[in-house]
Amino acid sequence: MPVRIKYLIRDDGYADKLTSNHNTLLVNGSGQIGEGSRWFDNGLSKTARSEPSILKAISEDGFDYMLGDATSAYPSSTGLTKYQRHLSWK
Repeated sequence: MPVRIKYLIRDDGYADKLTSNHNTLLVNGSGQIGEGSRWFDNGLSKTARSEPSILKAISEDGFDYMLGDATSAYPSSTGLTKYQRHLSWK
């Protein structure tokens, strides 16, 4: 069954697709799967079965919260076992 990817936030389109150019982490000096070219290499992330996801989202008057799991966005060679990111807005 093919992996379907749905992007939640659009890229700005101005810089090469390097993790270090965006608001996320390098892990042991490595960026996310698919980085390194002018355009994100979606084929690499599909092959690696990279499927980051939103685990929880809450939206209330005056407050929004999201919990995402980006563990699979990084190559297994980094040794990363868990990367969850919390975002909140007031």
